[in-house]
Amino acid sequence: MRRLGRPDGIGAVGLLLAQVLAIGGHRDEALAVLDEAEAALAKLGRTAALEQVRERRRLIAEQ
Repeated sequence: MRRLGRPDGIGAVGLLLAQVLAIGGHRDEALAVLDEAEAALAKLGRTAALEQVRERRRLIAEQ
C-alpha cells in the first residue's frame, strides 16, 4: 500500500483492502492496514473517513 505514496489513495484503498483481508481470515494484517489508512486520513483531516476506519477496526477486532 505504501507504494501509492498518496495519503488519499492509501486511505481509500486501505479500507477496502482491510475488509478483503479480514474476510480472508487475515485479521492481523487487516488491522495493520487500517493503522496505515487511519494515519493517512488523519493527515488529510478526513474525519468522516476516520470514523469509518474506526468502525471497521471494531468489527474486525470482534471476529
